[in-house]
Amino acid sequence: MQNGKSNEFAFTLALIGAAIYVIAAFILTFALFASLCLTVLCLFAWNKPLRLFGHILTPEEAREFVGRGILGMVLIPSFILFATIILRIPISDDVWPFLIFGSYTVGSLSLAFDERDDNDDTSQLQLLKGSDITSAQAAADTEYQIAPVKPAAPPFRFATWDDEEELRK
Repeated sequence: MQNGKSNEFAFTLALIGAAIYVIAAFILTFALFASLCLTVLCLFAWNKPLRLFGHILTPEEAREFVGRGILGMVLIPSFILFATIILRIPISDDVWPFLIFGSYTVGSLSLAFDERDDNDDTSQLQLLKGSDITSAQAAADTEYQIAPVKPAAPPFRFATWDDEEELRK
C-alpha cells in the first residue's frame, strides 16, 4: 500500500510542476510579445513624440527602452557564457536564441515601469513645450462668444440679531 501512495504523490507533484511550467511559459511568451510590440512603437517614436491612448512616448523614452533591451541582450548572455566557462557547465546551442530574446525582454521591461513618476505632470509639460506635437487649431470661420466677467461676490457674513429686541415684541 505504501508504494501506491508514493506514486500518487509523485504524480500530483508532476502535475503541479507541469502546470507551473505552462503558466510560466505563457507569462514569458506574453512578456516577449509585449516587448516586441513596444519596441516597434519605440522605433516609430525614435525621432518624433508619439501619442497613444492619451499617453505620450517621447524619443528619449523610446531610445532608453530600446537601449535597455540591447544592454540586457548583451550583458545577460555574456554573464551566462562566462559562468558556463568558469563552472564548466555545457549549454545546448538550442538555448541561446531563447536566452537572447528573453534577455532583451528582461532588459527592456525591467526598469520601464519604475523610471518616471506619473504624478509629475509638470515634467511632461516641460518636455512637450518645444516638441513637434501641435495642438488642434480652430477653424478660421469659427466665431467665439466671450462671456462677460461677473463681479466677484462679496464674502459671506453671518447675520446679526439683537435677541433682546426679538423677545420684547
